Amino acid sequence: MDSLFGLHFHAYDPQAIKADEHARTLVVTDIPIFTSEALLRSTFSRYGNIVRCYTRLAKLYRTAYITYESPAALQNLDSTWGVLCGGHCLRICPASFSPNQRAERRAYVALLAGLPRGTIAVDLAEIAEEISAKSINVPFSLNSYNPKPYAYCHFSSETAMENAKSISCALKKVGLTWHAPTEVTSLCHRCGHPNCNPDRCGSSSRPNRSARSWQSNDKLRELYNKHLPPSHPAKRHNRFARPDNNNNNGSLIEELALLTSQFASMNSRIATLESFMAASTSPPNTIAKQPASYIPSSMQGWDDIPSKLHSNVLVDINSPPLQSTTSYTPVPQFTPIPPSKVVPSSPIDMEQRLLSLSNTVSTLAGSINKGIEQNNLILARQNGQANN
Repeated sequence: MDSLFGLHFHAYDPQAIKADEHARTLVVTDIPIFTSEALLRSTFSRYGNIVRCYTRLAKLYRTAYITYESPAALQNLDSTWGVLCGGHCLRICPASFSPNQRAERRAYVALLAGLPRGTIAVDLAEIAEEISAKSINVPFSLNSYNPKPYAYCHFSSETAMENAKSISCALKKVGLTWHAPTEVTSLCHRCGHPNCNPDRCGSSSRPNRSARSWQSNDKLRELYNKHLPPSHPAKRHNRFARPDNNNNNGSLIEELALLTSQFASMNSRIATLESFMAASTSPPNTIAKQPASYIPSSMQGWDDIPSKLHSNVLVDINSPPLQSTTSYTPVPQFTPIPPSKVVPSSPIDMEQRLLSLSNTVSTLAGSINKGIEQNNLILARQNGQANN
């Protein structure tokens, strides 16, 4: 049957569906973690209608998979290697490219060093056009996440790379130097010049300041953890996302102190209740010799014979209680002791709450001891590695 009430049947082929999606997907790399998804969509929506945008973390950057409505959107990007987004150069590549095609875009790379502090890709746009670079990326520092003083320039061929190296470049009246990517370890991370001691570098106004790591930079750590899903393994193993054990121990100790104070208040309430129960005695001249069974206060007197003296008198429930004519003294009323707000209906309920609180305190104390032992083991292991 080809059709049924206007509904048409088509063959289901998962591989064909996946291949069609790959033909419409663009892979974007080197995205700074502070780049918002709204800015990412607005930058790449000019090439076509976006039906899906998925991002994931890749070390200090993010990688995006942008799926367009039509494969025609990628036809204009086959020869494009980088797109400016927020002043930074994002490298792009169609998802349908083979591993060899992707490797060709990383084959010819040169290092342009000596950039002034705070330089980003948009500042190098004129230089990139002059040297015919397909893309130019300024990496970020691991400690401060500030731009480093050098940039990676990607070329389409070895000839184009050699021609670019023969060009003398300068930015803001500062001369730049060409280097191979393997020489990056010999460059100063402050000025980008080779054979320069960072501690004595003249480009820094405070040469002796200590680098601020990710662990102590709460803003960067919060920004990095924002893009991690709750079940991501990096939540447990990544040193950027690792919580502070000292803060956790402090919160556990505070919670234990709060439970201890509630425990003491509960004991005081029990002692007060027992004293009032002991003070309450039976009225004089009672006929019943056996102790009366427990009756809730809300049901006491509901089936008593109405008094003839007050049978026709309307009583205002808001008025104070009438004075008793007998010698029996009622049990005095008392105000519950804070912080508890609900008075239990019977001593059994009080004992159950006390038992539950005791079990909670014991379990929490055991958890704190285990956490302290694990923290001591980790510190001892780190000290051993540092000594070795």
